[in-house]
Amino acid sequence: MKKIEQQIKFFQDYCLNVKRLSLNTIEGRKYGYKDFLRCVDIDRLEDLSNDHIDQWIFSQTARNFRSETINVRLAALMSMVNFYEDRGLEIPKLNERLVKKVKKEPFKRVFYSKDQIDEVLSVADERQWLLISLCFECGFRISEVRCLKVGDISDRRIDFIGKGRKNREAYISDKVKKKLDDYIAAHHVEGYIWQSPRICDQPISVPRLREIMAAPFFKLGYNEFHPHALRHSFATNICNNGAPLPVAQRMLGHSSIATTERYIHSFDAGLAEYFDKYSLNMV
Repeated sequence: MKKIEQQIKFFQDYCLNVKRLSLNTIEGRKYGYKDFLRCVDIDRLEDLSNDHIDQWIFSQTARNFRSETINVRLAALMSMVNFYEDRGLEIPKLNERLVKKVKKEPFKRVFYSKDQIDEVLSVADERQWLLISLCFECGFRISEVRCLKVGDISDRRIDFIGKGRKNREAYISDKVKKKLDDYIAAHHVEGYIWQSPRICDQPISVPRLREIMAAPFFKLGYNEFHPHALRHSFATNICNNGAPLPVAQRMLGHSSIATTERYIHSFDAGLAEYFDKYSLNMV
């Protein structure tokens, strides 16, 4: 193992056990570091230079990574650099003032109608169909659908850990429930529903999950697809179906609890009723 691999592992362990970053954040950083090591040939962090960082950014840009993704990965790398510099490590070839974020692309919100989703599902395989349907019906983030376990599902209800480690719930249609049950039984699934093919008792990687979900969209020419577009689609469609904004906020599990509570105090229905009324009638 190269010294830089040991340095990355130590920093990851520190972030997990001392800074107590979430597992999703740690996992995301891990793939960023792996990509960096694939693109840059250095044996130790002390040899890092601005040219290496520029080379890595150029590589990601050429592979059509979004600016947000590149900048998050860059921030994680520089966080590790600062961690070691604070502990006396010298990196003489690096001038941090010259490390610049990638300029953001103009914001373009991507979402799909129910008819477009149906079109995509018609060319999707079993796993793609389930992943896309779950995200469209429940508004899952990719990190949320990735970490779903068999034990999270009770009838049509799914209990899961959302952003900020909040306990959340969502509801699926009878059709998706039936197909999900069939998938779990046919593939003898235990633990994580989307199991990593290489690492025992771990979910599939986020990059691989993105590829799986994107394939049927790309096949039909929807080349701007990314998994979060399904969350936008969920939000847009439930609002088009008449969901009041505070109900939509609750169904989406927005992070501003104080704002949400100010709007939903007069709503007495449970989330199951909201999903049945505003989301599952899209199916």
